[in-house]
Amino acid sequence: MAKTLILCPTHDHADALLMSISAVRAQSVTDWRMVVICDGAPARTVEILQAIGDDDPRVEHRVFPKGERYGEAYRDIVIREAGEEIVCHLSDDDLWRTGHLAAMHRLLEEADWGRQGVMWLPAGDDVRWRFANAGTAVSRRAAAAMRPLAPGLNNVAYRREAYLRLAEGWTPAPEPGPSDLFMWAKFFQAEGMRIASSAEATVLRMPSRGKRSHLTPTERAAVLGGWLPAINDPASEALSLGQADILRGLVTLFAYSELEHAGTFDAAIEHCGLRLVEPGAPFNVAVDGAPLDVPMSRRQRRQARCAFLAVKAAVTDIDGVDRRWRDFAAENPKFARRALRDLSVLPPPFPDQARRLATL
Repeated sequence: MAKTLILCPTHDHADALLMSISAVRAQSVTDWRMVVICDGAPARTVEILQAIGDDDPRVEHRVFPKGERYGEAYRDIVIREAGEEIVCHLSDDDLWRTGHLAAMHRLLEEADWGRQGVMWLPAGDDVRWRFANAGTAVSRRAAAAMRPLAPGLNNVAYRREAYLRLAEGWTPAPEPGPSDLFMWAKFFQAEGMRIASSAEATVLRMPSRGKRSHLTPTERAAVLGGWLPAINDPASEALSLGQADILRGLVTLFAYSELEHAGTFDAAIEHCGLRLVEPGAPFNVAVDGAPLDVPMSRRQRRQARCAFLAVKAAVTDIDGVDRRWRDFAAENPKFARRALRDLSVLPPPFPDQARRLATL
């Protein structure tokens, strides 16, 4: 019996799936079983998976008719029939670094559910790095309410035994809510779950909406194929977390972290369960809200301060906060504009607050 079950739902990304499976087969941890869930997938996808399975029996597939939304209910069937200890997920158009499964195993050494950071590659933009300490009290409340502090499917792992303790497993999320946040909220609403976090990011997420929504399956595979060699190249500057953009992720994190209780930047960092360390410092695993080490460059620390000031000015009317934001924005106009844009796409009242801050 393998230790890790990897679930990969697919509908119409057959070509990209070839790249994702290649990333799994390259893992340094080899004790795994992958089940590709064909959610109404075309015959060509099934034929490709059959050929892969003939070559590597660890890669299996299950064929289902198109299910509601993303076929989430099929994931529950596969998990309940499985015997593996750990469950991981992989989207059919994302990539893992070779050490991903090893990193996820470290997350769960003392926890039931774990989430690491994620590298996010919007089309035409620099790599974004998102992270959050999921085990703090404020993060648990946010996750239970389906707030997207550091969303994702591929950067989460959990113990199958903990999943089976839930009152309900994978089910279709109510429209238009994200299926991953809907599922993770069930873990955070349950009693006694041990939650682990790491800022390390061994996943490259390639959003399929927005600028990539028009790509054909072949074009999507070509994009993934271009990143497959780079994701494991330590010299790749394009995928260096030290150079990644963190502004949007921290705007979102601070916005949902009840920041009115933190008066200073340092207090806000501590309130969110983060501990800033020097670039190149090792990542740790923080269990149940212990401090999460986040190596940050000088540029990233400036982005973090920008995110704090923008959100603090948006959610409070304390004397001096608007002035501090105005002064920072005058010295860092590019970061300030982006912070306001990121605030404007969050739910009310943030759009109105962003417009107010833009007039200061």
